[in-house]
Amino acid sequence: ALLVLGACTGSPPEIMRNRSGLIVFVDRENEEVVEQLSVYVHAEDEDGEEDIDELYVIHDEAQLSWNLDRATWQERERDEIRWIGHAGLAPADGVIPRGTYRLVVVDRAGMRDEHTLEVVARDEIVTWEDHPQLVRQNDLVVPAGGRGPYRLRFLSSRGNVVGEISLPTEGASAEEIREAISENDQTYLMEYRARDEAWVIVGPYPFGLFE
Repeated sequence: ALLVLGACTGSPPEIMRNRSGLIVFVDRENEEVVEQLSVYVHAEDEDGEEDIDELYVIHDEAQLSWNLDRATWQERERDEIRWIGHAGLAPADGVIPRGTYRLVVVDRAGMRDEHTLEVVARDEIVTWEDHPQLVRQNDLVVPAGGRGPYRLRFLSSRGNVVGEISLPTEGASAEEIREAISENDQTYLMEYRARDEAWVIVGPYPFGLFE
């Protein structure tokens, strides 16, 4: 991918931090495993936050790129810090190329700043036949088939995150989880694979699992 930027006046943007990585999504509804790239950057610009215009995610070797702008990027705020990016970047074949990605922030004047992201995961972290699962054991909801650490994430019917908790390897009370969410919420099991620097996310699980 070739990125051509013009020469202009003003202050360039600066990427302060990025929170990015590989997500392996085990889709229980469609019985498939797909990979996604989650990319969020915190960028500042002396000309004002509104001067930041585009975010490029580029894998030169694979000739793969995404171009995000105000109409397509997602904004998140954490601890009063604004992050822009996207949680579900994926090529058509559902496999994220390994290697180096360039994260390029461009302002309205065409000036830019760049960080890199390394995707180091093995080629096949989990499969449909072999992946972490959430199971019911008496009064407990227990993670199985993985090593942890685990988290549970709860999404509303509109896909917004409404809550997230740590899940011990010995499980958690189904009643306590049930009381913390609504009947229309969907639950996802998350396991971080440190060796692969990737999150495995499995779901959705229905509310009935906790009844």
